[in-house]
This record gives sequence, structure tokens and C-alpha cells, in this order.
Amino acid sequence: WSKRLDRHMDVERVAKATGPLEPDYAASLIEFQLLQKIEAFKASCDDIPLNPAVHTNLGLCWLYRTSPVGERYSTIPESGAFLAEPILKTEEDFDKLEIPRYSYDAALHEQRVKVFDEVLEARLPVIDDGLPGGIGAPFQTANNLRGVQGVLEDFLLRPQLVHRLMEYVSESIVTYVGQMKAARKGEVGTPSVFGCSGVFGCDEVSCDMFPPSYYDEFIYPYECRAAEVYDSIYYHSCANITPLFEKIITIPNMRRVHVSPWSDLKAAVQTAGGKVILEKWLDPNIDLEKLSREEMRILAAEITDLGVDYPLDMRVETTSPGGRLFREVFHREAAA
Repeated sequence: WSKRLDRHMDVERVAKATGPLEPDYAASLIEFQLLQKIEAFKASCDDIPLNPAVHTNLGLCWLYRTSPVGERYSTIPESGAFLAEPILKTEEDFDKLEIPRYSYDAALHEQRVKVFDEVLEARLPVIDDGLPGGIGAPFQTANNLRGVQGVLEDFLLRPQLVHRLMEYVSESIVTYVGQMKAARKGEVGTPSVFGCSGVFGCDEVSCDMFPPSYYDEFIYPYECRAAEVYDSIYYHSCANITPLFEKIITIPNMRRVHVSPWSDLKAAVQTAGGKVILEKWLDPNIDLEKLSREEMRILAAEITDLGVDYPLDMRVETTSPGGRLFREVFHREAAA
């Protein structure tokens, strides 16, 4: 699957995925997705392969998102969220911020859907992912405006500034998503099977950086506010959020929660109790490379046992020897 995905993730294809679609490129995307759904259906009980819709790209539109100041920033910027010069230096800088208006090219949208419909001969529904995305997760966007170090210092020295920033970002999301829903009402194509979906990708939410009490006060209320405008939420943090699972699963419309290599899967399963889908990611460099084949078999059995009673999705990068070996061991364990 890594080789198949590489065909679509190179730089030259990014423009094709976000602009007018060519039939051959649309056909390659369709082939990849259908094969992926079949493989996922065989190997797991995840709900994704049960969605019959075909997407016009593989998430490439998420390479760029719009910030509340109307600028564009990469989700993988060179400086990360550790900004040398924060956009928001003082409270006076709030006056410079603007909530961008949602707009998209309706003709381009219809062309993308039409090409897919023609290739599929209208046998499957089509979702156009090439439209402008959302602002992002509340705390992620706050860090992109203020910088991680600035926010951490503000927790202690300027708590009122953190509250003002989080309120501004959450209300910006509510406003922007409202504009998006209005602009795309009655559009060509099939809406997501889960309605208007929000992705709260926020690696800055980390209990290795601040205590759970800070999350309770400065982050959770604003995540709840922003989540109200979505039909479903996917919560992703590659950090340790084990102490936060109990709160996170109560965010309105929460559907899927990522469990990173630094978070406790067993604790997540016990806390979630089947209320949300858990998505366990294994890091081959941390979890797998030092394990023998027998140790991998035991790990695979432990993970699959946790997913017997509750929905559990597991993902592992197969670009390393450890990842590829674990995939083989897991499939053998699951088949047994």
C-alpha cells in the first residue's frame, strides 16, 4: 500500500488533485481506493470500508489549510508551531485578525465530480475532497498564531490571553463552517456518509507538556464549542493524551479518537467503552523494530483481543522491516 500511495503523494500530483481532474488520474485514484476498501474489509472491522463513496483525492487538500488571519500555512511548516515571530505577539494584535470567508469554485467542483462519475459510470457515489478545508483544531490553530512556547508561557503568566485566543479561534471555526455549509448546500456529488466531518488534529495537546488541569480549563471547553457545528469529529494527537481520554470522548459528535504510540491503548479501550471508534497507531521505530517474531505475535494477539468487544482500528506503517513483518504476523494471528 505504501508503493500504491506513493503514486499519488509526489509533488507533481498535488496540483492535479486540487485542480481540474484528468480521467486517467481519476481512474488511478478510484482503483487505489476500491482495492484499499477490499483489503481493509478483509483485514478489519473498521467502518471506513463500509462507506461506498469514492473520494476525489486522498486527503491532499489537507496539505494546506486556511488560518483565521486569512493566510495559508502548511500543516508541516518548516518551523512547525515553534514560530520565531508569532503572528499574535500582544493582545493588540487581535485587531489585525480576520475570519476568512469561505468560497470555492463551483464549476471546478462540478467538473471533478463529473469526471469521476464518467469513469465510474455512475455506479458509486462521489465525494469531492478537493474543496477548501476548515480552519483546523482549536488548540492547533491557537499554537500556529501564538507559537507553542508562547502558549505554554501564557498558561502561567497570561491565562486571560489564552482564553481570549481560544474563544476567538473556536468562534472563527463556528463562523467558517457555517459559511461552508451554506455555500455547499445542494452541491453536486454525495455528502460524506457521516455528514460534515471535522478533523481535530492537535499534536500540541500533550500531557507531557502540561497537566490535564490545563486541558480542562483552557482547551476542552473551546473544543466542545467548535465541535457543535460538525456532524462527526476525528480527534488526532500523536502525543500522550491518556489522562484526557475521559474528557475527549465527551466532546460533542466525537466519532473516532487516535491512540498514539505514547498513549495507553488499554486505558483508552476501558474509558471509551465502545462509545467511539479507537484508532491505534503503531510506530515501527518504537513498538516493532526491537521485537522478535514471537513478541510481535503476542502484541498482535493483545491488540486484537482489545478489539473484540469494542470498535478498534489499528494502523501500522509498512515502510520499515518491522512494520512489514508485523503486518504478516498480524494477518496470521487474525486468521487464526
